[in-house]
Amino acid sequence: MCHRRVGTRFSVIELALILLGLLIASLPEESWAGLSRQGILDVFSKYEELNQDFMNSGDPGKGQSRKSHVVSEDEIEQYASGPFQAALDAAQIRICKHSDVGVLRGLFHALLATQNSADEAPAWTLGQVFVCRPALVEREFKVLPSNAQAQLYGILEFGFENAVYRRPPNDLEVAKLRGKLQRLEPRGSP
Repeated sequence: MCHRRVGTRFSVIELALILLGLLIASLPEESWAGLSRQGILDVFSKYEELNQDFMNSGDPGKGQSRKSHVVSEDEIEQYASGPFQAALDAAQIRICKHSDVGVLRGLFHALLATQNSADEAPAWTLGQVFVCRPALVEREFKVLPSNAQAQLYGILEFGFENAVYRRPPNDLEVAKLRGKLQRLEPRGSP
């Protein structure tokens, strides 16, 4: 009874699964990651806190949380590969689809606060965001203090080059974007 046919092609269960798939596909992509705008910013903030605690844990073996350097390192690595990566993915979608300035500013802040990290994912996210929303990134980058611009430019450049790595060398869009990027380079940079 549970597999009664609707018409001649689909059972009730098959039809329900199709409808469920259509419902999920109609949801905004950022809801798939389960992170709202505030959720993204909260994860960024928590990552910054964990990073600061990790940095402080090198002194006499204890950070503010009183965790050892090894424990702090493990904690931040787990957070980076879990919630922080999910927030980066959601941030990219949110900025690219909705031009969310607050999330872009949060990304800038997280990048500046965690420059000691070897994680390349935040730079790649920023590079992808520059590709999808170059005018937004340009505008927000230009209002940053000059020292922040100097610190972020190399990260942005690295992320951009990774974002366009597989594109053909003669891609006109990439050349145009690269020109915009180079115009953002702070004066006096190497």
